[in-house]
Amino acid sequence: MGNKEQVLKKSANGFKRYLTDWKKLAMHALIGIALVVLAIWAPVPLW
Repeated sequence: MGNKEQVLKKSANGFKRYLTDWKKLAMHALIGIALVVLAIWAPVPLW
């Protein structure tokens, strides 16, 4: 059980570090905005 807790703690710390990195957040925001704009500007027909 100790190994599972250690892995969970390491994962949580890594995820926390990932979310507090403003460069990664800014890049994901820009990509998300670009995808939304692309979806509105060039919609793909469903059939």
